[in-house]
Amino acid sequence: MDGKCFKVLLLCAAISFFAFNEAKAQQAPCFPITMPDSTEFPKANNRQVLMVSDSIATGNLKFKYATGYRVRLYSGASRDEANNAKKVIYIKEKDVEVYTNYQQPNFIVTAGDFTSKLEVHYFWKKMLKYFPDALIVPAKVNLRKTS
Repeated sequence: MDGKCFKVLLLCAAISFFAFNEAKAQQAPCFPITMPDSTEFPKANNRQVLMVSDSIATGNLKFKYATGYRVRLYSGASRDEANNAKKVIYIKEKDVEVYTNYQQPNFIVTAGDFTSKLEVHYFWKKMLKYFPDALIVPAKVNLRKTS
């Protein structure tokens, strides 16, 4: 009986504490947030910004490869199964590049050139319907073929 009374008293105290704090929070004055005038911000020279971004873009053109991800769809000794995996990808996903490597004695079929984990994870989830053993693998990806 003592344990039940103690629990009831503790519960009542907690409820009254939260109710008091809620009532106090509703009485607190609310201060509006004001944005600074646009005159306080310095004006940017668009020509300088464009020149800098163009120089960065031309510098990036020399990079053809980056570290990224691909989805391994098939790994096994059968050339026919590797070709069938490629056919499935070409039918289901027309915009995705498919790569076949031969590392004796296995054929490895990978697909995609993804630079972010979010993109590769989305593609991997779609491929699990057709390839239940599909894996996300790190790879050197082609930048010209990424979106």
